[in-house]
Amino acid sequence: MTDPADLVVTSHGAVRLIELNRPEQLNSMSEELHSTLASVWGTLADDPEARVVVLTGRGRAFSAGGNFDIMTRVQRDRAFRERNVDEARRIITG
Repeated sequence: MTDPADLVVTSHGAVRLIELNRPEQLNSMSEELHSTLASVWGTLADDPEARVVVLTGRGRAFSAGGNFDIMTRVQRDRAFRERNVDEARRIITG
């Protein structure tokens, strides 16, 4: 399970700062973090005070991307791949 602190959202006036908070893993995506990041956009869209969203990563890397376990599972598990692609679409398009 993802530690809720793996994705930190803070408010600074009309700015919402989203921080990937897995610096020891270079902010690589876990399955749970990927899902959480996909769902955060709906929450932000419903926030009438939010005007700007900044996405960043804590530590020395923004994000190393997906981890190898997820990449392997995407190749082997069709249902997981379809869910992962749907989440990735929501991450990109909001």
